[in-house]
Order: sequence, then C-alpha cells, then structure tokens
Amino acid sequence: LWPYEDRLKVWGYSEWPRCYQGYLPNEEEKILYGQAALCPTISEPQFYVTGDTVERPFKIMGSGGLTILDMPCYSELFFEGEVLIAKYPVEYRIMANALLKDDALRAKYREAGYKAVLDRHTYKHRVEKIGENLG
Repeated sequence: LWPYEDRLKVWGYSEWPRCYQGYLPNEEEKILYGQAALCPTISEPQFYVTGDTVERPFKIMGSGGLTILDMPCYSELFFEGEVLIAKYPVEYRIMANALLKDDALRAKYREAGYKAVLDRHTYKHRVEKIGENLG
C-alpha cells in the first residue's frame, strides 16, 4: 500500500507505521466504506493457510463501498464481475490503479458488490444456511 501513501488513510484497532488516522467507531464504518474511493481488503497471513474469510469485504460491499480481495477462496462466494480478486500483489496494484482512474468502473463494482452481498451474503442468509446444515 505504500505506493499510495500520499492518498492513503488507515483507521483501525492498532497503529500502522504511517498514514494512521486512529480508531474508527463501528457506527462510522458504513459511512467511511461508502465514501472512500477504495477500501483494500488485505488478509492476515493465517487466512492464506486456513482459507477462512473475514467480514470486512462483506461490510465494505454491503455499505456500498468498493474493495479488491486478495484471496482466491472468495471466488467461491462471488461471481465474476461482482468483485475484483487479485492473485498477486502486482495484480492488486494494477487493479487499484485502474479503479482509481475510472469512475464508471468503480461505480460498476460498487453496485455489483452491493447487490451480491444483499442477495446472498447477509446474516439472514447465514442463519438460514446454519438451519439447513443442522437439519
């Protein structure tokens, strides 16, 4: 992310070495995700081993925000054209540059991601799936 440092702002639970803006209360997340040009999803190393997903991309897209995912396991949850999934860091940078330069492309992925999350990835969907699995 450092090549974007002049445009990057980071919020979170612990300080980043640079660009850190402080803690962001939960009630303000939706606003930030919806207003930011791009909210990168960068997974922690253990998720590459376990294949687990985190909630952040769903929160971003469910808020009308835009993200790029960095793990192939997300391709099992989203269709092509709903979200960008980078396989390599250089591909991530290429995708980020393309999105930041193209308003129409950003709008396309914002709308598609938002629709995908509301259609298939809400807590209601999770509860229904748990019920199905419990029989």
